[in-house]
Amino acid sequence: MEAINRYKLRPIECQEILMPIGAKILSVQTGEWGEICLWAMDNCENKEEKRTFALLRRGQGIRKELRNNGCYLGTCIAHGTTWHVLEIVDNKKFTVGKEVMEISIKCGISLRELFAVCESLS
Repeated sequence: MEAINRYKLRPIECQEILMPIGAKILSVQTGEWGEICLWAMDNCENKEEKRTFALLRRGQGIRKELRNNGCYLGTCIAHGTTWHVLEIVDNKKFTVGKEVMEISIKCGISLRELFAVCESLS
């Protein structure tokens, strides 16, 4: 059964979280106790996969691999700091250029979802 679930993020730059396969991230917000959280629609009956997220402080420089492989999810304020949350997408099969990022943003889908569509068409 699908439900909206919360996934807590630690205030560190890079981390992996187990999520059900096919989980769609809906928002990034501060939780009830001030923690950084993702809310995702998922089916907890699905097998889990590791997904990688990066948290950047306001004004922090962005490494090249995050610029090329990071899909912006949202911003929240927690622990007295503004945090920008990105999902790091494996792009071994695809090169992420400016055009691909623009398609992702215009369509309102993550790079992971866009890559899945491209794979299904090839």
